[in-house]
Amino acid sequence: MLIDVLSIAYNTVSKEEDPNIPFPQADTFDNIIKLLNLLYKGDLNKYKITDHFKFTSRQTDYYTNSAIYLGFVEKRHIEKSVYFTLSEKGYQTFSLPEKEKHLAIIKSIFEHSVFKRAYIEWYEEKFITKDRVVEIMLEEDLRVASDSTLYRRARTIICWIEWINDIENKMINNSSL
Repeated sequence: MLIDVLSIAYNTVSKEEDPNIPFPQADTFDNIIKLLNLLYKGDLNKYKITDHFKFTSRQTDYYTNSAIYLGFVEKRHIEKSVYFTLSEKGYQTFSLPEKEKHLAIIKSIFEHSVFKRAYIEWYEEKFITKDRVVEIMLEEDLRVASDSTLYRRARTIICWIEWINDIENKMINNSSL
């Protein structure tokens, strides 16, 4: 329900520092969910993920790094391959019933203050511009390479807010998640 998501947004304590990993650039949040569901079945190397999703190597990095950023995935190097596995948090989250799983994912997003602030502003105003998201990112002192990178990352934030909104609508309408 909307009340659940709002409560999470207002009550989640943001991490003091983002993980030492690139800020997410993965606009299709459903691909992150699909990746996590796939890893719930077993560890995969980078090549298998790239092949499964028909991603480029760079896209695989974007989506796996986003899952790591949220704390659901760990990256391991075995011999000359890079493998990805669900973290303990990932297994716990993906073992939950659908509604609770989605709420836990949303909470993980809101543990990062830039997402939390952008969502709350979007909720209160019913809209948020990419320029405003960039302002929030700068206020949060996010370290990115350039202005164009800021705008690409702002696009990701807006896409994740849209995903959260879609999940809220499904919960409100009691449709399947």
